[in-house]
Amino acid sequence: MFLVAYYYQKPSNNRVRTSRAGWMLQPNAVSYDEQVALTTKIKNKDMAMAKVILDLRARRVVRNSWNKDTDYESLFEYYQSNYPQYKELMNSVNTAMLKKQERTQAIAVPTSEVRVVNTATT
Repeated sequence: MFLVAYYYQKPSNNRVRTSRAGWMLQPNAVSYDEQVALTTKIKNKDMAMAKVILDLRARRVVRNSWNKDTDYESLFEYYQSNYPQYKELMNSVNTAMLKKQERTQAIAVPTSEVRVVNTATT
């Protein structure tokens, strides 16, 4: 399960003169539209055009071209709080993966101490 976020740039109001060169460089001339979707597969288009892609099962950031220093937990929290229609599904995937990780860690066999014995004769 992946969360894919697209961001589209547009003029911030209808009075911006987009025919003039450099209109995007003016302060407050641009605003962004955010489009978020949940999907089971990442397409080539997603990898090329999406700004943020989160792998909800592996709990990792696949792509983040906005701020490379932002971790998975911060991004997940942002999308969870701002998109209540996806909150239940995102929580169920995350909870299922956390439970699976806990089971895997509980089953892990403790490693025994390894002794090295020198069998070479002198």
